[in-house]
Amino acid sequence: LGDASGVTGVTGVRLKSTTDGSTQELQLAGVFIAIGHKPNTDIFKGQLEGKTIAIWGLAFKPNTDDMRDAPSRRLIEQLWQAGAKVRVFDPKAMEEFERIYGDRADTHYAATQEEALAGADALAICTEWKSFRAVDPHMLRDALSSAVVVDGRNLFDPWTMAQAGVAYHAIGRPHIAPGV
Repeated sequence: LGDASGVTGVTGVRLKSTTDGSTQELQLAGVFIAIGHKPNTDIFKGQLEGKTIAIWGLAFKPNTDDMRDAPSRRLIEQLWQAGAKVRVFDPKAMEEFERIYGDRADTHYAATQEEALAGADALAICTEWKSFRAVDPHMLRDALSSAVVVDGRNLFDPWTMAQAGVAYHAIGRPHIAPGV
């Protein structure tokens, strides 16, 4: 993806997978900035300050509240550093997230995945919960003000998302322009 250094709050874009495939170390905040610099797109214009990003999945894997080394932690910390607000949801790890980070003005704790989308500009998916897979892409398009999804778990088919009008950025997959 390149390097986002020089952009306030982000020092670079690096992606790496662990050998067991259980987690990905993702600096997704850099992905949000990088997509703002691709030709033929105005997504965020490389700026995250004042944006609201919904985060689905806080734990490092589904069916746990364990947040040790969870990709969501680094992502959210980078988003905060870049001046973004977050709306977080995880079926099991909400209490653990609140224990770690406490009550913050730049964070909304959502009771449902749909509530996390309310008022968000974009969505980042960090954990592959089954309930996330069952989402209608048209609902995502309508719920997000910028209809941008950055999927760190490759939950959706890029063609389906593009046909629904969602700017879908999945790790390790080509980007397909919405409406194709």
